[in-house]
Amino acid sequence: MPEGTMHTFIDLGAFNGDTIDLAIRHLPRIDMIYGFEPLATHCETMKERFEDRGFCIINAAADTRDGKSRIFLGSKHGDIASSIHEGNPNCSEESEFIDTIDFPRFLREKFGANSQPGSITLKLNIEGTEYRILEQMIQDGTIRWINRIYCDWHWYFIGMTEEQHHSLVTRLRKLGYDLCGGKPDELYHCTRVGKLRTWFLKRRVHYSRWLKLSIKHRFPALFRSLRRMRHGVRSLGAKPLPEAR
Repeated sequence: MPEGTMHTFIDLGAFNGDTIDLAIRHLPRIDMIYGFEPLATHCETMKERFEDRGFCIINAAADTRDGKSRIFLGSKHGDIASSIHEGNPNCSEESEFIDTIDFPRFLREKFGANSQPGSITLKLNIEGTEYRILEQMIQDGTIRWINRIYCDWHWYFIGMTEEQHHSLVTRLRKLGYDLCGGKPDELYHCTRVGKLRTWFLKRRVHYSRWLKLSIKHRFPALFRSLRRMRHGVRSLGAKPLPEAR
């Protein structure tokens, strides 16, 4: 990459700035940060958290059009993300209207004339909207400004088939993005020793625990049945104790 290139980190679904904080500490160089977050309370948290750092915090959801959208708020049973896709099982029926920004257009206007190809690191955790954004970026060529992609996949929440999911991941790989995506929520980027990957794996453990507790409290009979099944499987593999002489 030419010397003097501006290195940018863009966080779509920035929440309270937790991934921005990781990017600051672990990516080799960042000159500018943009954080997209649709919920105003989280934006205020980020502005306080990164006060005087010069970051651009945008109170809107990234999408493929400018306008308004209804967002369904995360479940009260855990720290689960909100979503603009109705029917997401992680969300409650409570909702509010938020602004949306055409993200590919944002890239063209912000970086089209000034940035070198491959000067942006992009993270997406936007509960299913990642598919239409990345599809549009491939079609209009704005993907060329992206150097590295970290993406949390949510095809199973939005009625998409696993084959459609893998089709997009395959096309991105052919364009040079070292993505994985063999399973739901399986990561972001194939940097095996990367700090960001380690953090994302910890998030998966967090949600696995949340699911276990949710089943335990909401469906206690099912939880007990699953536990008995698990103990039964373990006992099948156990070696018999030696007989006493």
